[in-house]
Order: sequence, then structure tokens, then C-alpha cells
Amino acid sequence: MAASRADPETAFAAAQELQRAGRLAEADRAWQELLKLIPGHPGGLANHAMVLWQLGRHADAEEAATEALRRDPAMVQAQAIAAACAEARGADGIAIQRYQRALELKPDLATALHALSNLYLRNGDIAEAREAAERMAAAAPLSAQAWDTLGAIRLAQDDLIGAEQALSEALRLDPDFASARANLGTVMAERRDWAKALQHADAALAIDDRLKEAHNNRANALSSLGREAEAEAALERAISLNPDNAEALFNRALLWLRQGRWPEAWPGFESRWRLRRMQPWRRKFDVPQWDGAEAPGKTLLVHAEQGIGDTIMMARYLAPAARRVGRVVLECAPELVSLMAAMPNMAERFECVATGAAVRPFDFHVPAMSLPGVFATMPETVPWDGPYVAVPGAAQTGGPLNVGLCWAGNPRNSADPDRSAPLAALAPILSANGCAFHSLQHGPEGDQIAAAGLAGRIVDHRAELTDFAATAALISNMDLVISVCTSVAHLSGAMGRPLWVLLCADADWRWLRGRDDTPWYPGAKLYHQAAAGDWGELAARVGVALEEYGKSGGDA
Repeated sequence: MAASRADPETAFAAAQELQRAGRLAEADRAWQELLKLIPGHPGGLANHAMVLWQLGRHADAEEAATEALRRDPAMVQAQAIAAACAEARGADGIAIQRYQRALELKPDLATALHALSNLYLRNGDIAEAREAAERMAAAAPLSAQAWDTLGAIRLAQDDLIGAEQALSEALRLDPDFASARANLGTVMAERRDWAKALQHADAALAIDDRLKEAHNNRANALSSLGREAEAEAALERAISLNPDNAEALFNRALLWLRQGRWPEAWPGFESRWRLRRMQPWRRKFDVPQWDGAEAPGKTLLVHAEQGIGDTIMMARYLAPAARRVGRVVLECAPELVSLMAAMPNMAERFECVATGAAVRPFDFHVPAMSLPGVFATMPETVPWDGPYVAVPGAAQTGGPLNVGLCWAGNPRNSADPDRSAPLAALAPILSANGCAFHSLQHGPEGDQIAAAGLAGRIVDHRAELTDFAATAALISNMDLVISVCTSVAHLSGAMGRPLWVLLCADADWRWLRGRDDTPWYPGAKLYHQAAAGDWGELAARVGVALEEYGKSGGDA
């Protein structure tokens, strides 16, 4: 519709009506005509910018919005559109500044608060994201999207109670809000309530089958419930929706690793470095990551990631790596240095330093948990030339069967609620005759000895366990170590000591499925829960086995 030069108000109203009706191409032409009639009109520029944004012409929209702001810096709509355009082209810093300016002009502008919360979250500023989301929920209390966004951010902060409250409010306002349903499923997964997690994921996907994260969350729940074929299908669906979905690629790799399909799994296992939760361990160096190629005379830095048990488990690869390069430097947790530095047959080509200490120049680096993939490891080819951790001069004691016991891992590990056992639940093990029990438990969990009234049955050695070399010295005097999946199990296995590992029903990938042995530590025996959370039944089986082990002199 051409604007009449005699009636700009009518032309303005007509252009707005076309815009409101969604007739965007016509609205575009109408605003162009108006701006010929009244060049530089801030309102016309701002409205034209909105139409251009809706048409996907983001660069033109940003130009129009910027011109509107040049003529009227208080134009809120133009400020918000300019911010959205900057966000669309990846200029997060500029977008944040513009949204903040829009909120200075209109503090309750929900669209700006929503965009800001997502930008802050994407850039790792979770506290700012939460503040913006809380302001949004206050400004738009009847908006299900506002409560869903706030719930997702509280979830990212591990505030599960607050997340559930916000997401429940979103679903009260809109029972068919698929994103809120999917996020509530994630809350249930964080609580290890896999049945409810699956229920919410299924409900979300019944509303919107294209929710990538819901497929991924559904797969996690199915896998933890032992329904692995369905879990793999869910992951394949998530990946089909987004082939670059790092979370789904990583979870599929974990599933394949549990199934022993290691050659297929290792490439996807590297996707862990694109996950937010792995960023604290991500390292950036000016040298390339080692791919396993021969490099005589070069120095390789192996840097620890995640848990201490992982470092001990991966230490088996240091000697094979040293044979391909000239020298290996292991950077690990300070409490591991004295133990790792004394690894047999490594003195001339090996150095161990604490994380954060100065390291001499090196030519390549590799994260410790990437080593199995570098060496194309399969269950049949796990390196094992015998014990690779030793305590010089240690000797076994005489007397009764000395049994070392460890029942809890690091509570900061997300899987710890499943893998750690209450000491009281292991009472059937402690009832075995002819055994002297020694606690190998580090930290406050050792207080459970006194709390359970077991001070007369278990010797608490915490005062002696100053680092892992001291722990190894104590392990060397044990006839048997019984441990949950934690660093003590890996240390005992690396030393070649008799080892029984107590595993939850949904055990970590490294223990594989359906096996009572492990290629990582030949001679170790695995005991799996028969049902999730049932440590009592497992302890009863282990208690019987321990009686037989003692009667046979440790040969059972």
C-alpha cells in the first residue's frame, strides 16, 4: 500500500495494521514508503526493524534499529531488536549491553529478561542468569515460559527444590508445556529417580517429539533402568535431530563402553570436552594433543582429569606412552604425586608433578582418560604387565585375615549416591569370622564407624592416610581389599592386591555389563547389586563368600 504524502498518520496506521496481521512483505513495503515520506522517523524505523527481524533479514533489521536509536536513544523496541540482532550474529557481549540498556528504559520488559537469562547461562554466568530469570517471573507471573526458564537455571545451579517448584508452576499454567515437562524429568534424573525421569521425558515427547534433550534424558533413564536397546534408540533419535549433540554423542559412547563396544565408543567419548560440566577440567595448551604417533625424543604431558581413581587406572598407559616418545610427565593431584613418582621401571623417562606446579616445556599433551582411545583399547587388549604401582619395602602382617574396607567415594561425584554404601548396610560382611577389618576410608565418611557402633570391629586408620602412598602402604599389608567403585579400588587393583569391588546396579562403564571380572585388574572380583539400592542383599552374598575365602586361606 503506497503512503499518501498528504496523510502520514494514516500511512503509519496502515503499516502497523499490516504488521499486526502478519502480512510482513506488505508491511515491509509500507514502512519503506512511510520512511520516504518522513525520513528518519524513529517509530517508523523501529517498526520496520521488527518486520525485517521477523522476515529473517537480521543485518537490515539491526541497521534500522541502530538508526532509530541514533535519532531516539530511549526507543525501547529498537534497543531490544538491536540486541536480538547482535545475539543472532553471535555478538553476545554487545547483545547483553543492549538488553541491559533496554531494561534501564523498561525494567519489566520480559522479552529482554528472557533473552538476558539465556545469554548469561550460555556464557557461564549462572548467578546473573538466575537474577534475570527471577525478575522475568516477577514481571510475567502468568508466563509458563518465564517459570520454565527460571526452573532450568535453578537446575543448572543444582537447586533441585527450587527448580521443581518453578517447573511445577510452569506446568500449572500450561500443562502441555513440553520444555517444562522435559526439565522436570531432568530434576528427577538428578535425584536418581529414573522411573519418574522416564515418565516426564515420555510426556514431553508426546507433546513435542523434536525435543533433543528430552530424547537424551529418556535414554539416560532407560539405560539406568537396564533397558539398553531402547536407550540406544533414544540416543540415535536425539543425534538424528542434531548430529552435533555433544551430550547425546557422549552418552551413546558411555552406553557402548558398558557393552564392550569400545572401538565404536572412543571417538564419541571425546565429546565430553564440549559438556559444561567438564569445563573445570578442560586444559588449553599451545602444543597439539597427542594421537599416539611415534615421537622419539619428544616430551608428552599427561594431565589428570576427573577423579583420582581415573588417574590411577590410566597410569598403566604411561609406560607404553613412554615407549613411543622420549619422556612422559604426569600432572596429577598433589596427594598422588609421591605414589606415582615411584612407579616401577619409569625413573629415567618419567616425571610426576602436582596439578598447578610448573612444568618444563613439552611437545604434546593428552588428557589421561583419552589414553584408552589413543591406544585403540578393547576389552581384550587392556594393558596389563602386572602390578604397576608398588610400595617399596612393604610386607604383609601375620595373624588373622586382614581385610581392608572402603564404603564411600567422593561425595562431589554426581554418581556418588548410587556407588557409595552406608557402612551399616555392610554388616553381613563384618560378621565374617576369622577376619580383622581395617578401614581404608578417607574423610568424614569414616565417622560412620563410631556412629554404627563398630569401633571394636574396624580399625580406623584415617590418621595414617596422609596421601595415597600411605594408603598404598596400608593396602600392601591387607590380604584382601573390599571396596565400592572409588580410588581405593583402583589403587588396590593397580598394586595387584586381592580385590573385591562392590558395585551398584547401574555401575560405571569401565566395569562392563554382566561380568564378575574386569580386564582392568585381572584377579579382581566384581559383586553387582541385584536390585538398585539394595546393598543389604549384596553384603549378604559377600559375607558368605568372605567366610569361604577365609577358610580356604585366601584361595577362594
